[in-house]
Amino acid sequence: MRLIPEAMRPEVAKAKEILKKANMVTLVYHDDADGVCSAALAMLGLNKLRVNIRRKICLEKLFPQAIKAIHSEQAENDVVLYVDLGSPHVDKVIREIKNEKVIIIDHHDPKRITSENVIHINPELYGLTGERDAEYVNKVRVLRSRKTVRYYVDFHGLRKPHTALSSMLSTMASIGYYNGGPEKAVRSCIEGFSEDILKFHDRMKALKSELFKKAYDKVYAHGLSMGKYVQWFDIGDLFYNIGVKSIGLFTSQLKYRRIVDQEKYLLGFMKMNPNIPGLGKLEGDFVKVSGRTPPALDEKVRKGTMPGLGKIMTEAAEEVGGFADGHDFAASGIIGANRILAFIEKFEEKVEEKIERKGLFKYFIK
Repeated sequence: MRLIPEAMRPEVAKAKEILKKANMVTLVYHDDADGVCSAALAMLGLNKLRVNIRRKICLEKLFPQAIKAIHSEQAENDVVLYVDLGSPHVDKVIREIKNEKVIIIDHHDPKRITSENVIHINPELYGLTGERDAEYVNKVRVLRSRKTVRYYVDFHGLRKPHTALSSMLSTMASIGYYNGGPEKAVRSCIEGFSEDILKFHDRMKALKSELFKKAYDKVYAHGLSMGKYVQWFDIGDLFYNIGVKSIGLFTSQLKYRRIVDQEKYLLGFMKMNPNIPGLGKLEGDFVKVSGRTPPALDEKVRKGTMPGLGKIMTEAAEEVGGFADGHDFAASGIIGANRILAFIEKFEEKVEEKIERKGLFKYFIK
């Protein structure tokens, strides 16, 4: 407990007591590096408490249909443990609770809603920031040079920069989403990278390179569509058979390319596979949208002269019947497949509203 901020300790203690009394736990986690690391830490903690895990479900987004399905199978004294997701959608979770308890451990922008059946642990609720203060690695060595700070992680004897390890875990979990990738990534966090898992990673890395090259070719062939504050592209079904996290990974790379206007929000769209491993098929036709702030816009958001991406995405998605969450510099959401242009229109409106509200027009550079 000594490593936990003092203000958070009462909620952490409550969560521990609830887990000790739990009949079964359903573990729900995000499909990126901090998600699989969080799942691994949760599994180690649950094992120490001798708590049985009924199911492990990896999700990229906390779909309302998925929440309903997860909570429909819970009994009294069961616990649903959400790690690295849940905070932005705690209201939707509360609506589906019956007799079970819920613990949410997350660092994404939270909704500040309370319930006697929910323990909500998030640094944002205690005056910390989910982007800067929440970390997913615990063995870090800092090597300083004149210009850079590089972080190396001792990962079960494998010493690599934290960015390299993060990329390996995210590649396995997201690109390998429909091939058992999330489970392999979690196992790697607990046991290290076996020879078989390293081979799996290499296959997923090669697949990622192949698909990302096709995506770059498509973007450069068609260019980016431009609005006043936003630029966007749509890769259609190119990433359909890999996890939807992939559009976020691709957009994170694209934002540094010269084709991108560094002053405008960048949005990427992809057709979403409705099948969720271990849970079933979602009803409906959806697209995933991922947003990023290019470097020049990063600085304006950081200084408060342009609005953060997360709130814009969340509000715009909700107004077209979808949902979104994220941070100031990176966010994502799910909307109906026929709502892309409506979403972009709402996105532009939300940026304009927030700029007007703060009197920030003078800071915007076209």
